[in-house]
Amino acid sequence: MALVSTQTAALGLGFMAQLLFSSRIILQWIESERAKRVLVPVLFWQISLVSSLLMILYGMMRHDPIILAAQLISYAIYIRNLQLLGEWGKLHGAFRAGAYTFPLAAIGWFVAGTSFFSL
Repeated sequence: MALVSTQTAALGLGFMAQLLFSSRIILQWIESERAKRVLVPVLFWQISLVSSLLMILYGMMRHDPIILAAQLISYAIYIRNLQLLGEWGKLHGAFRAGAYTFPLAAIGWFVAGTSFFSL
């Protein structure tokens, strides 16, 4: 007997991703209010990247090409923004390698049409 259904796991994953996306906006708002000007802290982009990764997993579980495509584009933008800020190179090499490999694996999984963990 499975402890958690796939649908429940997907909903939990989607909820967590949305909480993280919301938290980055609150962080950006607080930092901007403190500075009395619009700021986008590095943590905003880091949270965005993790949130996008979770949403890609959610899109894979739902086998939803719209979510997957939109999040893969956003994911690449978040990595690029971290590169432009000079922060990407500060992240652990294994994390960076995984971050580059993950979208390719996600696309491969989706194209293969696997039903593993799919709703």
